[in-house]
Amino acid sequence: MSTATVTQLIERNDAALDVRVTPEAEAMRESALQAAAMVGKVDNDERNAVAIVAQVELKRLINRVEADRKEVKGPVLDFGRLIDQTAKDFIVEPEAELKRVSVAVDEYATVQLARQRAAENATRLEQEKIEQDKRRAMMDAARAEAAELGKIQAAAAQDKAITQAEIDRQTQLAQAATMDAMDAVNDKFGRMAAEVTTVVSTKPEAQSIREELEFEVVDVHVLYRHAPHLVDMTPRRREIKEALQNGMTLPGVTSRKVVRSRVITR
Repeated sequence: MSTATVTQLIERNDAALDVRVTPEAEAMRESALQAAAMVGKVDNDERNAVAIVAQVELKRLINRVEADRKEVKGPVLDFGRLIDQTAKDFIVEPEAELKRVSVAVDEYATVQLARQRAAENATRLEQEKIEQDKRRAMMDAARAEAAELGKIQAAAAQDKAITQAEIDRQTQLAQAATMDAMDAVNDKFGRMAAEVTTVVSTKPEAQSIREELEFEVVDVHVLYRHAPHLVDMTPRRREIKEALQNGMTLPGVTSRKVVRSRVITR
């Protein structure tokens, strides 16, 4: 008993990256199409038998081509999957390292941005101090005849000290390397704000002088921790946003703004 060998109708040439239909397939198609061409209207047994023969040949051709297509394409699909998995496995560690390095770069960029803004605030406050000094000089001249000079000078010195302290705070914030260091600077100057002295001077007989308390809240967070009943709890969004942009860490506030870096390749 002999075994017939089935020839493929579609052949793949890997070396040439080519696929072709075999002559046998061309002959089978021509035969099936000729058989189908013989079928017109089926209205009797003889024509029905011819039509069935055409159906069988067409179906046999289509099934053979579909089977060969899967057989020829199968190894190519497997090879493609192997390529994908090989590339995926190869870049696992580089991708993890890229993520780690990107996080480190983002953290450094965040600190640098906070330091830059703190430095800009220090410069701005220095300009404001100059303007305050000019206005204070004009006010001193206007008040010289109505108020005791020593008290005016003491109040001016106190205001100047407060302004200088804020300049020093912003300057130290600009020099801080981490967010923890910035928080330490804010706490330090918050405690210093409580050290306020009052100067009382003598007065001429015709002059009526009374002592009034002047104050400035330089750190509302420190005030709230010590005396929460003296602080309005309504969030002031504009001030909060400005404080966050200046590099301050605010307990109870979550900020979604982050710094992202990206690698530009050409």
